Amino acid sequence: MIAEVALARVIDEVRLRGPDFYLDKHRLIFETIADLHRSTSPVDELTVSHALDDVGKIDAAGGRHYISELVAKVPAAANAKHYAEIVLDCALRREKQAIGLNLTNGLLPAEAMEQLAALEARAAEGAGDGVRTVTFDGVKTERVRWLWEGRIPLGMLTLLVGDPGLGKSLLTAQLAGWVSKASGDVLLLSAEDHKAATIRPRLEAVGADLARVHALEVRREGIDEGIALPDDGAELQRIAEAKRARLVVVDPLMAHLPESVNSWRDQSVRRALAPLHRLAEDLQCAVVIVAHLNKAKGADATHRTGGSIAIPAAVRSALLLARDPEDPEPETGAQRVLAHFKCNVAPLADTLAAAIETAPVEGGHEAPRIEIVGTSTASAADLLDAPTDEGRTERDDAIDFLEAELAEGPRPSKEVKDAARAAHIADRTLSRAKADLGVLSTKDGLNGGWRWRLPKDASPPEDDGKAASEGQGCQGDISEVAPFDQQAICLEDQVGEGDQGRHAEEIGTLAAGAGR
Repeated sequence: MIAEVALARVIDEVRLRGPDFYLDKHRLIFETIADLHRSTSPVDELTVSHALDDVGKIDAAGGRHYISELVAKVPAAANAKHYAEIVLDCALRREKQAIGLNLTNGLLPAEAMEQLAALEARAAEGAGDGVRTVTFDGVKTERVRWLWEGRIPLGMLTLLVGDPGLGKSLLTAQLAGWVSKASGDVLLLSAEDHKAATIRPRLEAVGADLARVHALEVRREGIDEGIALPDDGAELQRIAEAKRARLVVVDPLMAHLPESVNSWRDQSVRRALAPLHRLAEDLQCAVVIVAHLNKAKGADATHRTGGSIAIPAAVRSALLLARDPEDPEPETGAQRVLAHFKCNVAPLADTLAAAIETAPVEGGHEAPRIEIVGTSTASAADLLDAPTDEGRTERDDAIDFLEAELAEGPRPSKEVKDAARAAHIADRTLSRAKADLGVLSTKDGLNGGWRWRLPKDASPPEDDGKAASEGQGCQGDISEVAPFDQQAICLEDQVGEGDQGRHAEEIGTLAAGAGR
């Protein structure tokens, strides 16, 4: 009566039935709930009471006050399936005892064996664990629902990976801001950032609804600690369900793994991630886990993720945040790129260009935030250091190529990049060669394109007053796309009707300016 998703698991997975309850009033209440569920009607205290009253069984079920007491005694339904399995187990034990009693009263042994076999089949049918077959004609097709269209799916895990200090936590704060402003609640599990000095200012900088963003911590032996996985998985799910969380962020994952979890062993990591999988699936929320890159060399982001390969393997979508290779200040600049390098449920989304900026917050201070400013042509492989057999030779070739292409004067940057790709020069190698040569990027007026020129061909500043540098608040060669409009974070349908459906109506759509 308090969670549609939990009800579906009790009825459809455990296969609990009315006669499984020992008390008649509980049997009546559950059968009414099951009938409402099968008819896709809302299931809550009011509808159940009305349905019992309509058939004249409200008093036999204990009355309206008793039903209200049942609801009040249960703060969350995170363990509903577990308790349903206990009810089923007790029911099967009673039936076995009845078979034994009937044997003493004349039941034939062959008939008793048939009845016991039927009970064993029923136990296997509703068991939470064990091996069984499922035919696909009984599997209902479901479409993928998204928190961030094409990038962060609902009901699944998403990985955000990158080097430390580049803005991964700023991006999760931005996500929390968008979701909270759309009336969705967010759980932030942050083990590295200070709540008052770091996290709150970042949330203020993106205009988050602070009342809808919740931090989680655990007190053990008088010391405040972060949530540990999988140890605190049940408590995490209980709180997420109570808050009706739409987004759960674990930042970073490694800091939330206890000593008992070996982050380099696949099986150990999968066990730690299991509570997050259940939470995402049960609540149909998005779970974003944050991880750092390891020290290895290579352009495969999957193998560059720190810890076991089970981490990127377990998620359905994975994003890489890195420095923008087009940034005029490659080591200290504020330009970033968000590349999509894995997705099991949809095509890879476009790479996005982003920029870190500051915004005023309470108390007259400023805090950083990350803003999506357009798209980029860089891929995840372009953003990672990939060793080659030729060492600096490819870079030297790129330098020679650029000098030759720009020898006759300024050229449109798009033409130069297209020519470089045709010559099999990687974008990242070209960017490094561009920085080595000191190639300048200027814009021909407000509506003109970007042009590259060698330093010797640069015009004095007074002769090029209308030209803007690519590094002055702009991104080179990106379309002016605002990926976070009203459709950017899809908070529409949730699985099921009733409580979850009403939640979707309460959230509604994002404000048109959410991406600004």
